[in-house]
Amino acid sequence: MYNGGKMDKNKICVIFILVIILIIAINKYSLAKYKSENNAIGMVKIAKPVLIIERGNEVKIDTINRSGIYLFSIKNYNDVMVNEIDMKYYLEIIGYDNEDINIDIFKNEEKIEFVNFTTPEYIIPHNVKVEDKFKLDINYNKTNFTRQVNQNIEIILHSEQI
Repeated sequence: MYNGGKMDKNKICVIFILVIILIIAINKYSLAKYKSENNAIGMVKIAKPVLIIERGNEVKIDTINRSGIYLFSIKNYNDVMVNEIDMKYYLEIIGYDNEDINIDIFKNEEKIEFVNFTTPEYIIPHNVKVEDKFKLDINYNKTNFTRQVNQNIEIILHSEQI
């Protein structure tokens, strides 16, 4: 239908709508806008870590006692509760710089290899009672005391919540 050089109004509307749809499809941008606002207030209970060290008797190495065993344990519970979170830990031995003294470390009767005076990392699970028993076997490995051994060996427990 030709109306004296004027296009039909319906054809113009259809072409206009098709052009807008084509622009939106090519543009790849969304014309929608989304806004959200959340406010939250809550009460949370913080987990209380429990890591207990039960120390043994002090060991003294001298000309009479050339060896000694130091026992201690690490556990994740006390009389009231069990640890509520997983923990990892390792031990570090400091003050051990005398080549005449040999130290072997055992965890639950199994010998541990330690490098740079530290043990490997161990993981203690939560909500389960765990007690790791350690033994330090300390020996003076010379036949004669060539020099006085006067040092304190300390064990440091490094722990972290995981």
